[in-house]
Amino acid sequence: MTSSQKLLSLSICARHFTEPALRRVVLLETAELVLCLAEETKEQELRYRSINACITLLGTIHGNSFSPLKT
Repeated sequence: MTSSQKLLSLSICARHFTEPALRRVVLLETAELVLCLAEETKEQELRYRSINACITLLGTIHGNSFSPLKT
């Protein structure tokens, strides 16, 4: 399974979990995968977008509102 397929599977799972603890686990795994994808890419803009997505996911997990990085 490719990284993008794993990411799609995790995002589908996150929508179906209603228990907060399970959603946090799925979101943490998603954030970890997004960071891995950011490390793999050579394109700077895609890297920034991946990192910003991870920051947003972590903010969702902790109930905070984080501002994305400026490019």
